[in-house]
Amino acid sequence: MGVEHFLQNGGDPRTVEEKAETFQHPQTESPSGYALRLCSEADSGMYDALNRAFAATEGELVGHLNADEQYLPGTLAEVAEIFDSNPDVDAVTGAAIIVDANGDYVCTRPAVKPSLPQLEFCYLTLFTCATFFRRESLNKLGAYYDPACRYRGDAELVSRMLRHSFRFHFVPHPLSVFVDDGNNLALSPEAAAEKEQMQRISGFPAAAIESLLSARIKLKLWKAFQHMKHPFDYRWIQPDGTGKLVQVTRPSLKWPARSIRMEREDPLSTAVPCRGKSSEETVNVDRDGRG
Repeated sequence: MGVEHFLQNGGDPRTVEEKAETFQHPQTESPSGYALRLCSEADSGMYDALNRAFAATEGELVGHLNADEQYLPGTLAEVAEIFDSNPDVDAVTGAAIIVDANGDYVCTRPAVKPSLPQLEFCYLTLFTCATFFRRESLNKLGAYYDPACRYRGDAELVSRMLRHSFRFHFVPHPLSVFVDDGNNLALSPEAAAEKEQMQRISGFPAAAIESLLSARIKLKLWKAFQHMKHPFDYRWIQPDGTGKLVQVTRPSLKWPARSIRMEREDPLSTAVPCRGKSSEETVNVDRDGRG
């Protein structure tokens, strides 16, 4: 399995170069080849930057990370095997471990199949950092992310996939780590405004539908989480490249509510996991496992 690792940067070129210095060759993930390429150029936002990165790469399978997200060890090999074993599958997605800015455990969130009404009135129940696409299938959409959707481009893309009858494969365990540092684009007021715009276009009574769909989503998440309540550990690669091993004795589904106000966008998006140095610290976490 070969890996093409492409770093797309919309800011200072030195930023992406410094980021790349913390990466190590992921030999266990890609024994037959690994290539790292960097690109620094102006863009019109995160989704425009991702489109540029998609266009500049050639891999049969595509996944992407924002700068503070990470794949778990073994994810790339597992996803490649799923696609190989299921040639009719267009996308593979799995659960995500939610952590804070220090890499400490917050909760575990399963991926459940979204619906078009859910995307318009609620929120996306899968994480792009734990989702991979077959490039051939993406090309059938005619476009990747819509740059006009600066804050909910992922929901817009998945809605087009559903309209094109994309076939999803759901992995019942975490594939990646998602950072909730209080500055997440999808949780910003601007993202809420884009969601309201999608609701107005649909023409349905938003409040009543959102309440009903939210209840159904919570039930689906709770059912999926029942397979993820066993203790586990994960390794968080810190900004300096060192590893922190976090041991979770009581996983939780509950994601604490936050009051979000976006101040800026992170200029980096990256395509495959970063590999850090071997030194580690260990943290034990005991969370309430109730959803």
